[in-house]
Formats: sequence, C-alpha cells, structure tokens
Amino acid sequence: MMKISKIKCLIIFLLSTAYIGSVWAVDANSIDKLVSIELKKTTFSENLKTKILLMASKPDHPYLTHMYLHECCLLAKCLRQNTGVDAVVSIGWPENTDVISEADSIVIYGSPVADHFLSDEIACQNLQKHINAGKGIVGFHWAIGYLYKGNKIKGQLWLNSLGCIYDESKSNVMMGNAKVTRLIPAHPVNKGWLDFLLCDEYYLNMNVVKEAIPIIKIKADNGREDIVAWCYQRQDGGRSYANTLGHYHYNFANLSFLKMYINGILWTAKYDTGEDGAKCQISPEDMNLPPEPK
Repeated sequence: MMKISKIKCLIIFLLSTAYIGSVWAVDANSIDKLVSIELKKTTFSENLKTKILLMASKPDHPYLTHMYLHECCLLAKCLRQNTGVDAVVSIGWPENTDVISEADSIVIYGSPVADHFLSDEIACQNLQKHINAGKGIVGFHWAIGYLYKGNKIKGQLWLNSLGCIYDESKSNVMMGNAKVTRLIPAHPVNKGWLDFLLCDEYYLNMNVVKEAIPIIKIKADNGREDIVAWCYQRQDGGRSYANTLGHYHYNFANLSFLKMYINGILWTAKYDTGEDGAKCQISPEDMNLPPEPK
C-alpha cells in the first residue's frame, strides 16, 4: 500500500498543476521551446527601465529536480509580463559584460554560488561591483549553498551579498510535505499569493546575517517549523532575497509558488508590484521539458 506521505505528495502535485492542465502532455513541437527562445536574447531592451539578469548552471541533480536553466527561462518570461521590466538568461556569467553592469538585480538558480559561480577573481569582482552599486541580488534553492571549507573567503562574500547561505558545517536537509506560510502578508514579496501546500526539499539551520528579515516559513507534516525565505536590506542600499525552495520542477506550475519568486526578484530591483503583487502567467507549453537524458 502507498504510504500516506506519498499520497499527500501526489495530491499536492495535482493541486499545483490543475490550473494549467497536464504539464506532462508534451507537445513534440514545443519541447524546451521556452529555453531556445530565451537563450537567443543576450541584451536588454534600452527602452525598459527595470533589468533582471538570471543565471543558471549546468545540471547537477537527477532529471525533474534542479532544472536550473528551464526555471530561469520560466521566471524571465513571467518577469517581462510586468510593465517596464526586461530579463536576460545566461548559463553562468554572460560573456556580454554590459548585461552584468546594466542589471538592476542578479538572480542565481544553480549550483552553490560560493563554489561555482565565484570560481575565479573576475567573477568575485563582478559580484562585488554589483553589490557596491547597491543593486539587487537573489539566490534560489541550491544556489544558496556553500560547501567547501577551504573556500571561506568566497563563502563570506556570498553570505555578505545574499544575507543567507547553506553552510555544510551546520546546515542540513529535510524532504517531505509542508504548508508554506507568509510571515508578513503585507510585505511586497508576499502580496498577491496565498499560503499553499508543498512537497519539496527544505534547507534547515541556515547561516543568516542578523539583519535579514524572515519572510516565509514552512510547517512540515512532522511538526517541524523553519524559515525558508529572507529579505535583506544591505548597508550599501541594495536589497537581497534568499529563498531555499525550488527542488522539484512541477512546483513551478503553482501560481502562488511562482509569484513568491517573481515578487522577491522585483522587490530587490526596487520595482513596485502594487497591492496584487507581480504579474506571472504560464501555459502548459512552458512546463514542457526535453526527454530525460539516457
């Protein structure tokens, strides 16, 4: 017999995807169409005021989890639905350095930033320059990670920039079902979406700077409660948003989940989303993925 936890995971999945139909009804003509379109865009439109750079890394987890590039493209499409906002997606740091300097906020969803995206001095300088300019920084799920103990300087740079990191020396992971709850409903990050059920991977015991404000929490089926997202108003005037959710691809079909992300990104770019939060609509096509690699 299927365990109750598995049944609940299935129910959560069905509820999260119901409003856009079956995400598994893959159209052969549109497989990964979203990614191919987004990667052709390598510069920002000059006539749009708010500019967001989203950076993904190559896959590092099993299929249907940590789908970095696809989810960044999904977020980019949603971001551009908001008046005056443009977005560019790259795999790693873009070759066009103008995009880095023009971005009002940099969003990273990929392998641990301190260990991968900050692999050389140029990358560290890019991040530091962005931070010094008082611009936004966003880290989602595994991008928040810091793994290698011999990499303390870069780990500290990432902590100072984002306000929160998964530190292998103290943090740990929990899988399962939970209710996602807004701690400050009136905060711009939490406007326009409702608390929801989720089956995901949760990071616990995060290393967080004292100035970061807890903004979203989860209460798991086992009774464990923990913070999963923080807003950080940095001393340089910039804003940072860290959200540890985002393990499974199918969770991105949930409108509340998506808006939680989009609101946070735009908050770091100092964009006013209004009382209803950011606009973000996707279609079943947008959830299509290429076949699992053999």
